[in-house]
Amino acid sequence: MYARRTRPRPRAPRRLLQPRTVLLFLAAFLLLDSFLIINSVPTPHRVSLSDFAPLGDEKILLAAIFRNSEYMLRLYWMPALLVLVQDLGVHNIFVSIIESGSQDGTKDALNELKFELEKLGVGNRIVLGQDASAQVEELESIPAEGRRQGWIFTGRGPEGWEKRRIPFLSEQRNRAMEPLMELQPNIRFEKVLWINDVVFTTEDVTTLLSTNNGHYAAACALDFSKSPNTYYDTFALRDSLGHKTATDSWPYFFTSDSLSAIRAGSAVPVRSCWNGMVVLDAAPFYEGLRFRGVDDALARHHVEASECCLIHADARRRGAAEAGVWLNPDVRVAYNKTTYDVVNAGTEGGRTPWPTKMQAWVGVWANRRARWAGWARRWSEERVVKRRVERWVREGREVRHGRQEGGVECLVNEMQVLFQNGWQHV
Repeated sequence: MYARRTRPRPRAPRRLLQPRTVLLFLAAFLLLDSFLIINSVPTPHRVSLSDFAPLGDEKILLAAIFRNSEYMLRLYWMPALLVLVQDLGVHNIFVSIIESGSQDGTKDALNELKFELEKLGVGNRIVLGQDASAQVEELESIPAEGRRQGWIFTGRGPEGWEKRRIPFLSEQRNRAMEPLMELQPNIRFEKVLWINDVVFTTEDVTTLLSTNNGHYAAACALDFSKSPNTYYDTFALRDSLGHKTATDSWPYFFTSDSLSAIRAGSAVPVRSCWNGMVVLDAAPFYEGLRFRGVDDALARHHVEASECCLIHADARRRGAAEAGVWLNPDVRVAYNKTTYDVVNAGTEGGRTPWPTKMQAWVGVWANRRARWAGWARRWSEERVVKRRVERWVREGREVRHGRQEGGVECLVNEMQVLFQNGWQHV
């Protein structure tokens, strides 16, 4: 007898994930993700004056340049400065300010500030520049050929030459830094504190000075203008790999370590920043570090860079930035009081934190989208600039002139010139 052969049972068909299962999974993921985002907005860590370590013998050069800033000076900046120098010690701060070309009462306001500083016994040097009409006349007086450093041919106007903005600003900043050398050997400064025409408090300054436990080559605030959701100084801020930010709103950054740091509320490693208020190690300036613009020949290729970015690149090339450049997200200054109050609402017992939970959720997803979808545009923008730099370097070889730009991450596809009462893109 032969054994009966049994047929193998047919295999059950594989069940694919049902659409409902996929949707439930995605919904659960999004809910969890949203919960984590809105509940992980960092709590600001501020350093009040009572918690701030006394400066002792440490000296700080407080520097600024102003033009048409009377309103901000009188209403916010000057009162805040007078409080600051008394809080930190009138013998610890030297104030150096350069003014030029103002058409309002900026010169009068600074004269009043000088009087108040001297009453307090605060060392200062406040230099008032030419008036607005003299400045316009200077812009129309084209230097002779061979003496046009800081000028660029744009083809506009009667002669086609115009004065570049960044070399002019660099000159102003270097003038403000002159007390570093002039006051030697009697005074040697440990830090340089630059404050733009922003609303600030003593606690902003003490928190900034305490960044990374005081271990830094430079530390910057965040600055805001009309919108409390978008930072202002896109020209100077670069992440830890030298890239521009992915978005203008929190959490800003493209590179992972910068991004994760700001989401955690800790000091953010960056290559460059300024952002309305910055403290710099003074030592490199004693060794010759100076503010500058890019070479005029490079600028002719429609390439520009902020002097506030190039200063960090130059310090790094000198080996003077080993302690790093850091952005402190707990220090938020603004160019008007309304915005200042909004972005600092959560720092002193306010009910509304910054960013709000909704701003955080929108910001994180906007940042993700920008990083996922914007890498090609970022690569293209950076490549355009690098090609122009390469062309400039080749042109230098042709005339046997070595050329090098150490701040490539600072470069942008722009040309900026001074124009009458301000400046223009060309």
